[in-house]
Amino acid sequence: VMAGRISGHPAHFKKILRDVLDILQQNHPSLLCRIKDGPPPFFETDVVLDIPLQVIPRQGDRHWIRETEKELLLPMPWSTGPLIRATLLEARDKCDLLITLCHITADATSGVKFYKQLLTLAGDSMHGWALLLDTLPELPPIEDLLNPMVKQKALALTAEELAPPLIQPLRFPGDREVPPSQRVTRVIQYVLPAHEAKKLMIKSRKEKASVHTALCAALMQTILRETREILGGSQKGPALMGCLTPVNVRPHLSQPIEDYMGNFISNAVHYQFIDDAVSTWEAARETKKALQKELEKGKDIRALLEVSKILRPAETPVEALARLKDAFAPTAVTNMGQWDIPSKSRELVLEELHYAPAMNPAVRDGFGLSVCGYHGNIILNFLYAEPFVSASRADKMAADTMKRLKMAIW
Repeated sequence: VMAGRISGHPAHFKKILRDVLDILQQNHPSLLCRIKDGPPPFFETDVVLDIPLQVIPRQGDRHWIRETEKELLLPMPWSTGPLIRATLLEARDKCDLLITLCHITADATSGVKFYKQLLTLAGDSMHGWALLLDTLPELPPIEDLLNPMVKQKALALTAEELAPPLIQPLRFPGDREVPPSQRVTRVIQYVLPAHEAKKLMIKSRKEKASVHTALCAALMQTILRETREILGGSQKGPALMGCLTPVNVRPHLSQPIEDYMGNFISNAVHYQFIDDAVSTWEAARETKKALQKELEKGKDIRALLEVSKILRPAETPVEALARLKDAFAPTAVTNMGQWDIPSKSRELVLEELHYAPAMNPAVRDGFGLSVCGYHGNIILNFLYAEPFVSASRADKMAADTMKRLKMAIW
């Protein structure tokens, strides 16, 4: 779910939103497809309905969280399409627009680009200009778009290089084990204001780490401490942990796809020894080394090339996830970096933008984090699947992670 807060003249925005969504849908091939069942499933672009749009009276600044959680739980109508829907939380002075996307056809960067195009078209409409976009041709599969040298390097990895670590990585035990169908994704939001976000960036360079690896490290230190508390042991010192980092593969494609919506990411699962008693920067440096090692080898690209082999003819996606559960890391940090979407009209201002991916479909649901920088602020959405993680434990873990980050800044 991409969530944006828009101020200015929401009533005008509501009047033109339907037309803007229709134009964007016709422009993007991924919004004109559905999934045809079969061994294996495949995309079909015949007759797809218009993007659904519901309008709900806005009930305060936290209302978007409740609606986002509902959206993350509500299945996509994959057999009929479209693989997108919109919800407008409307008030007199501002509104929240939620764009729910099927992750198989769009990543978070695509969501930002969709939002940018949507606001550009809305601004054009408010100026009385014609709403025009060129229809994009369909793209070939992403494995066919990859730079041949990058692809060859990934395919050359040996079984030994692809093997999981010899030491059993830490598993987050959670509070209550239930199947994915009984889990609900919850969102806890924190914001690092621009002055603190800037200090975090400066400090990360000074410490020879990065903002992303500092976020990963703080989160993993929290999970390690919480795991030991749940297990009731007195164990101390470093533990091997896995973390999943989504990686933008657009720089590795052989043709520019900047205007397209699609799932143009790979996933790097990096393992590092984490100690919750050391500084977050020390843990961040270890994380940076581990992540760089995975990316230099091209293991994230290899994982991308293996995706098409995950589904077997006689199993559902949920069954596939259950089969692959031991390969899941206990946490994931997805980070889009800094964005800014200037307004073409004073009547519409995008005050904030952020996103939340669903946690409940995965079998190894731990505690995740989605990060988006906007207007200099860093918006952090902590994600957990209830009841696997209880609300009280999640609140505690989010607060502990933020405390570690703020201590690292100062």
